[in-house]
Amino acid sequence: MRKLKIWLILIPIFVVVFDMGFFAASLLPLPVDRSEIPQVDLIVALTGGQGRLKEALAFLEENRGKYLLISGVPVGLRLDSILKANGVANFPAFLQNRILLGNESDSTFENAIEVREVAERVSAHSLVIVTSNYHMRRALRLIRSEFAKRPRLEVPLYSYPVESRNFEARSWWWSPTSWSILLWEYVKSLPVRWGLTDT
Repeated sequence: MRKLKIWLILIPIFVVVFDMGFFAASLLPLPVDRSEIPQVDLIVALTGGQGRLKEALAFLEENRGKYLLISGVPVGLRLDSILKANGVANFPAFLQNRILLGNESDSTFENAIEVREVAERVSAHSLVIVTSNYHMRRALRLIRSEFAKRPRLEVPLYSYPVESRNFEARSWWWSPTSWSILLWEYVKSLPVRWGLTDT
């Protein structure tokens, strides 16, 4: 009886550990060169991770998108403050006019709604999503799910995962910070994988 109780405890632990290992493996990004991404109507940068905005701005500077949406901007935060906080100086003024600030979202689920609404507003027929490698899988699933609610919005959706300095996908197990990010992302991914609303 005691052995049975031990196994009833150990089996769920093994299942969770195995699932986390599978989940971690899925975060390994495939090498993506910016030149492999075709020109799009809307570049989308999801805030919250290091390096995301700089990569999205590079797309815009290379004229690889008509508009850039920065989704998840706190209400009242100006573009010049955002650029300064991300170490971007002297960004061309004419390109700044093509940057849209999305301040209607506080979660990835709300990001997805905001992306869909802006895509409709600017009549975007193609998008590239720029976010951290560990965040990309969940973000894409939610955005695709949101676009599926509007059958006429059948647009190509490209992804450009950014490898953050605080999460090395190929050696995350050596870093407490990476462990923390992985665990948090794993927990937040569960309701999305189960078809429930993200938090």
